[in-house]
Amino acid sequence: MMGGGLADRASRKGDFGPGRLVVLGALVSMASFAVFRVASQDKPMPPASARAAAEQVRYASAPTPFQLLQASRLLPQTPQTETAQPAVEVASLPADQPAAAFDAPLKSVPLVPAPAPSPLAPVPTFKEVEHHFQSGQTFSHVISSYGVSPEKAAEWIKAAQRVYSLTRIFPGQKLVLSIDTASQDLVSLTMEVDAQTNLVARRKDGAVVATREPVELGRHLRVVQGIIRGSFYASASRAGVPDEVISDCAEALGWDLNFENDIQPGANFSVAFEELERADATSRTPGQLLSVRIVNGGKTHEGIYFQSPSSKTGSYYARNGQTLGRDYLRFPVSFVRISSGFSQSRFHPVLKRARPHNGVDFAAPTGTPVYAVADGRVDMAEWHGGNGRYVKIRHDDVYESSYSHLSRIADGVRPGGEVSKGQVIGYVGSTGLSTGPHLHFSMYKNGEYIDPMSAVMPKAKSLDRVALERFRDTVTKIDAAYAAAERAGGTLAVASASNPRS
Repeated sequence: MMGGGLADRASRKGDFGPGRLVVLGALVSMASFAVFRVASQDKPMPPASARAAAEQVRYASAPTPFQLLQASRLLPQTPQTETAQPAVEVASLPADQPAAAFDAPLKSVPLVPAPAPSPLAPVPTFKEVEHHFQSGQTFSHVISSYGVSPEKAAEWIKAAQRVYSLTRIFPGQKLVLSIDTASQDLVSLTMEVDAQTNLVARRKDGAVVATREPVELGRHLRVVQGIIRGSFYASASRAGVPDEVISDCAEALGWDLNFENDIQPGANFSVAFEELERADATSRTPGQLLSVRIVNGGKTHEGIYFQSPSSKTGSYYARNGQTLGRDYLRFPVSFVRISSGFSQSRFHPVLKRARPHNGVDFAAPTGTPVYAVADGRVDMAEWHGGNGRYVKIRHDDVYESSYSHLSRIADGVRPGGEVSKGQVIGYVGSTGLSTGPHLHFSMYKNGEYIDPMSAVMPKAKSLDRVALERFRDTVTKIDAAYAAAERAGGTLAVASASNPRS
């Protein structure tokens, strides 16, 4: 042992001077410390300078936050210039001689470079795509062209089905996709349902969640005035009134004015309506018809839109507050033209013989939406002989309506089900005995056919006293808009206008 060796040397010398005693004490202390370290199985602690150097290397080899952001592609990649680093030496301790380590001088060895950090997990790479559907394209076809498999496409279609069917695609519909190119799957999608609504679907916690969300819209007031030469439709269209607004004009005044036969050349019109613009200013679409005025043969026909605080929907009223509307829509389709009227004897173009025409034919393109003219219960929704695809609705104990030659019956319209006024119940077609796309519309009173264009239908409720006061404010705003348009030469467009409805 080390202690015994020192005693033998001391006894041979026979002399323990002060210097030898100091050295002996130091060596004994070091030996005791070494024995204690062995007993405790502790590893020898490197000198402070070595620890500091090792710590410096460890931090130098780890990626910085900036490098991590670049690796995850959240920041742009920049070329890195390698700079030669000075060699660093760290004291190395013999691992197999823990007790004698402090007897021998420390050895210096070159620093072994720290291992490179393990590569980061693959980071998803996102790509955003905007697509406008073309005729004949399907949702599955479009997203498969970006690498998404049919199985994954089916998952998104099924999730969206509760709020909107991705199998019903129309030309021009806008679709925005966020795609994870690493997993070749969708992260989210946004699709225009109509001017005011989007379908939004996202992958969340492994599942696809779909909702219908309102679109942020700016409202603009537009007023158009002009002289009717020919038909109201042609004159208003030339002046820049959209087809949808022209149809609403016919609906608002249709119970009091026959647009086919009553309007005389030289009549003048004024139309005020809203235009709805998306927040990104990518599109502007016609909104609510606010008012229409036609001065025809010295008589003024006017309808002003107003929604009573106690009502869920609005209606059109004359300037004095008298209701113009009925509990029934005037037309079951957006008004285009009547191709054949109600008749007790009409030559049938398919059967080639005269027979009663117990309804009105509206010429319209295939796929044009058909609306229920009033609240009611569906009696029939099926193929019905020469009527083709056919829907019949009972509205009350007196009135019924029917809709023939449909290309398709709307989803959810089934016998026994309830429908509301203005609800889409089907789409114009040419099924059954038909020579071209049109809607054959019939009305019944107490089980007997009546002419839908001349029948006197129940009027809607009039405004109460409180609603009438608010309606007069609306009339004042409409008059101001008409006057401004007249001063501007017949057309007025006001951005971010206050809402004349309220």
